[in-house]
Amino acid sequence: MIVKMLSARRADVRILFLALILLACMLFLPAKVMAEEYPGSAFISLSNDGKFVVSDGARSGVTIAHLEVPLQDVADVKLEDWNLEKYSYTDYNTGEPDPNAPTVLKLYLYLLENYYGSAGNGNALVTSGDPHSFFMNTFWGHDCNLLYYVNGQYPLFKPGWGATADGIILEEGDFVDVAMFTDWGFYLDSAAGFNYFVRAGSDPVDGEITFAYKAVAGEPLTVQAVRGMGNVSEGKDTAYSAADDLALHYGPAVDVDDVSRITLQEGKADIVFEKPGEYYVWIDGGIGPDTGEVVSSPNVAKVTVTGPVKPEGEDPKPAKEPAKSVRTVTLDGKTISAGMVDNAVKAAGGSAQTVTTFIIGKKVKKISKGAFSKYGNVTVLEVQSKKLKKKSVKGSLKGSAVTTVKVSVGSKKVNKKYVKKYKKIFTKKNAGKKVNVTK
Repeated sequence: MIVKMLSARRADVRILFLALILLACMLFLPAKVMAEEYPGSAFISLSNDGKFVVSDGARSGVTIAHLEVPLQDVADVKLEDWNLEKYSYTDYNTGEPDPNAPTVLKLYLYLLENYYGSAGNGNALVTSGDPHSFFMNTFWGHDCNLLYYVNGQYPLFKPGWGATADGIILEEGDFVDVAMFTDWGFYLDSAAGFNYFVRAGSDPVDGEITFAYKAVAGEPLTVQAVRGMGNVSEGKDTAYSAADDLALHYGPAVDVDDVSRITLQEGKADIVFEKPGEYYVWIDGGIGPDTGEVVSSPNVAKVTVTGPVKPEGEDPKPAKEPAKSVRTVTLDGKTISAGMVDNAVKAAGGSAQTVTTFIIGKKVKKISKGAFSKYGNVTVLEVQSKKLKKKSVKGSLKGSAVTTVKVSVGSKKVNKKYVKKYKKIFTKKNAGKKVNVTK
């Protein structure tokens, strides 16, 4: 009997000992090891005048383009470290608090803590307003002339009332776009908004936003982009349309300084990747037809390229001939647009890297805004047309590298006459760039 009691007591002691060990582990293990309250990630993009921002903080040199951020890291941000305790999350409708919630405001603070340095022209963050009316007077060293979208939409608490960053909880897969601008009237321009890639063949009005494409090496990939803009003044839902005439780039990594680009036509473009691998496509923000300034955001998508499946025994395709070193291309039609320029360069066998001079033919009556912005090596326009007017060249040199407009419309006497005339219309105020007009 005594032996049985001793055995039972030993068993109880072992169970108690194991329970104490387990309790100690639970007490001393970090919360993230025990359980992650907010699994998954959200994504954020930050731009200034149509170009992605490159970080200069603790994590420097990072292009903030659909940057992945763990939601738990967002939730762990301490509002009190920024004296922003009053913006602790409460539900807009019920008033129910959730101080640990990963809000858009906490995402902004996480971005500042990890990626913002000292290169801004002001403070990292200056705020004002009450909860659910949160306002950023300064963000990222920039003034308050900015706008942010959540999941491709102008955020609303309710129809007619915009949602602010302190009142929006992030969920797995959510994405936020913050666009900063110089022009204070950007949102009034007819081309203002946020640009996004969508599945090829989508209806621009309700296309599915995507950040990933799949392609086969050597075969054309059609990418498609849309622009969305909610009525900021009235708090209306976001409406979408095709993102036309934007500069499209592609390469192994997002490079904000890349000058090699093609132009979206009706929101679409075809790209061929010659080798398997992972690449990126990205678009710059666009110049508004009303303001002549950048009025929309950039965006990005990842492209996974796989090798083509070749039938057994098939001979490999012969290597393509290298592109010609075409330096001069003639543009001759009533209207010169960015698309028309691209087609002419392609037909001539040139590229944005080789062409240095465009000849404006005798038939040309109009040059569209930003028509040459893709061609960073073109410094000379040789004008043979006598039909250009002040209105017909407005904004035509915006974003271009052109430094010289050479007049070649006829004899020396006639050229001299048109030099005088064209000096009055190819001005920075009218054409968008200061150039030297000569014969």
